[in-house]
Amino acid sequence: MAAPGVDFKVNFSKELQRVSAKIAATPKQLEKAGQRAIKKTMRWMYSRAAREVSQLTGIPQKVLKFRFSLKTVGKGAEAVTILWIGISPVLAEKAGKARQTKKGVSLKKHRYEGAFVSDLYGYDSAVWIRASRNQGRYTTTAKRRKPNPNSLPAHLRGRFPVQHIAIDIADPATQALKRLESRVPDEFRKKLDQELNYVVNHERA
Repeated sequence: MAAPGVDFKVNFSKELQRVSAKIAATPKQLEKAGQRAIKKTMRWMYSRAAREVSQLTGIPQKVLKFRFSLKTVGKGAEAVTILWIGISPVLAEKAGKARQTKKGVSLKKHRYEGAFVSDLYGYDSAVWIRASRNQGRYTTTAKRRKPNPNSLPAHLRGRFPVQHIAIDIADPATQALKRLESRVPDEFRKKLDQELNYVVNHERA
């Protein structure tokens, strides 16, 4: 089963045709400049999207970078470049150090009332909540955990089954891509002009 994600698809062929009609460049030069401009444009979009999602969720960009991928499908005028973002929830503790409070857990901009921090199931300083208390209130990994109560410290008994709290990034990722969508054509034109100028005037044919 494929991981859930959102796509942003771009076909740059129209802009390449527009430029080829007004700039004295060979097909080889245009192809080289176009490929470089496409790659730089999509990297720009990836960087901006990662920054926005990080700002909205509090999750560091170094954690989010593994959720992004770039690929090109098709050839020539039919080629489409795709920026994909994986939107499965991110474990809450990945956002930073979780702090236990009287009311629950505090983690950057997030507050989880009734939650607790524990090194359960091999996770270090993970954020958990009793399933009976959560009732769909907070995003979780959806998997309920119920160990042998005799193997638990006394202060944790009676808290199970528990759910591993996570941070939803689906909405932030979708919002970030929508905001950036209108800026992509201008960004590509700017980078294409730069690359064409370099290829035509500074590189050997």
